[in-house]
Amino acid sequence: MEHGMKSFKNSYINEGMSVAQLLRALCAVSFLLGASLPAVDLPPELPLWEKPPVDPPIRTDVKEQGRFVEPQPRSPSGSNRVFSSVSSPTYSIHSPPHPNGVGLVICPGGGFRDVWLDREGHDLAIWLKEHHVTSLVLKYRTFAASDKSPANTWSSVLRAAEEDARQAVRVLRKRASALQLDPRRIGICGFSAGGQLALKCALYAEPRPPEGEVTAVPDFAGLFYPGIPDAGVWTFSAGLGRLDRINPGGNGTDLPPGPHALGR
Repeated sequence: MEHGMKSFKNSYINEGMSVAQLLRALCAVSFLLGASLPAVDLPPELPLWEKPPVDPPIRTDVKEQGRFVEPQPRSPSGSNRVFSSVSSPTYSIHSPPHPNGVGLVICPGGGFRDVWLDREGHDLAIWLKEHHVTSLVLKYRTFAASDKSPANTWSSVLRAAEEDARQAVRVLRKRASALQLDPRRIGICGFSAGGQLALKCALYAEPRPPEGEVTAVPDFAGLFYPGIPDAGVWTFSAGLGRLDRINPGGNGTDLPPGPHALGR
């Protein structure tokens, strides 16, 4: 495994890597992270929004909960925290000493009830930092545990999480100069439920942003065993393993131009 990881690094990762190479790297590293790096300190969590969003309505009276699950052997972060009932979204930025200009939002999975912040967030970010990629790990809003309130429907939760993912893209793009990023090389990726968020940000039109805001449309996307919204159907280019089209609710929608990667 270690030899395979070294060969993989030499083949795909360097300071001048293209976005397409990065996406190939993301697909492979999602399976190889267990043999990567020793545990390291994690960057602080920062508030995602300057002012807490009020729409869609998300319950804020349920205290955020966290639990610790035994991490995989040689996990890069050495941690495996799982958060639920998230009503105050946060982000953490992993900034390498010599950034290559690519920025990536990472959306962990958890079925919109949990956020597996380390295993599907920080572990990947730590690996990418070693290879000059700047990443933002997002802890987005989730359904409140044991919540049966009609004010906190799944529709509201999904819209809130999607808004958080778009805001994370804006954060990276607004800080492009300070982080030495190319604002035209800002992407998003996600695992499971986080993959659904990445897909929606790449596929669906951006709601009109506040005046003066940068765009939240990502330049590329990586989807790792993503949840498919609205019972959608994947369509692949023959022999290429590339996602070209999704069919949510029976209405085919072409993906926007740009590199995309799918890990299954």
